[in-house]
Amino acid sequence: MQTLEVTDEQYVFIQRLRENISESVVGKYGYVREQDAVQFLIDNLDDSVELDADVDSSATTDVAASVGAVVDGEPDPNELESVSYEESDGETTAADAEPTDGSADESGADGGDDADDGGDDADDGGGDADDDDMLNEMMSLLDTHDDKWEESSSADYRYTVTLPDGSSEDVQTKDDVRALLFKNYR
Repeated sequence: MQTLEVTDEQYVFIQRLRENISESVVGKYGYVREQDAVQFLIDNLDDSVELDADVDSSATTDVAASVGAVVDGEPDPNELESVSYEESDGETTAADAEPTDGSADESGADGGDDADDGGDDADDGGGDADDDDMLNEMMSLLDTHDDKWEESSSADYRYTVTLPDGSSEDVQTKDDVRALLFKNYR
C-alpha cells in the first residue's frame, strides 16, 4: 500500500469529509477511516460533494475534533480527566501537610486516619478478586440459570429468556441472554 502526503488543510478537509460520511452513511456506531474518505472522493469525482452539513455526533467527530485541536496547537477537547478511587488524593495530602496554628491535634488525628486509609487500600487490592469473581459469575450465568432461558421457537430470534415477572424476552445472542440474566437474576 502506498502512502500519500497531504497538507494540514487537506487533512482537515478529509476529517470533515469523514464526519459527513459517518453521519450520513455509516451512523453513530460506525467508523470511517481516512482511506474510506479518499475512496469516497475517488468514487464521486464527477458528483458534487457537499461538506457543509450539520453534524450532531458520530464516532469520527471526537477524532476529528482531537486532530483539529492538535493542528491548531490547542489541548485535546476529548481528553479524559483521570479519576482516582483512592481516598487519599494528592490534593487532600497537600492540605493535610500544611498545619496551621492550633491544628497540630488535627494533624495527629489525620495520622490516625492515614492508618485507616491503609486498611482501605488493602480492601482495594481485594477489589481485583471481586472483579474476577463477578466476571466468573457473569460467564457462568448460562449454566447457573439454564432453566430461565431456552432456544426460541420464533424465526426472528434465537433465544427466549423468562423474566422474574413471568414475561419473556426474545434475544439474538448468548451475550444478550447473559445480559438479561445478569440484570434480572443476579
